[in-house]
Amino acid sequence: MSANPTAARRPPVAMEPHEWEIVAAILREFAPGRTVWAYGSRATGERVKRYSDLDLALDGPAFAEQEEWRLEEAFDESRLPFKVEFQRLDSMSEEFRKRVEKDFVLVQKA
Repeated sequence: MSANPTAARRPPVAMEPHEWEIVAAILREFAPGRTVWAYGSRATGERVKRYSDLDLALDGPAFAEQEEWRLEEAFDESRLPFKVEFQRLDSMSEEFRKRVEKDFVLVQKA
């Protein structure tokens, strides 16, 4: 058994273990109770480059005032060497969602 609880749950997303620790900590603090999926090149592992964005889709209720901004700021100020882009599932167009949800990799359960 791993001494680090988030290491055991690391999803199959193209990033280093220490990067996953940062992502997981930010999501736990700033998006608790939300289901979050990765999609795009880091989720598929195809055409991913070291500095490819991490694309996240968040489910759950609308953010309370300032919550979305705090999540964005936490990712921007983190030590991650790549940008993290996130969207709420209900704000995605139906066409875009259908195109990307086949690549969804669960990174956090509600």
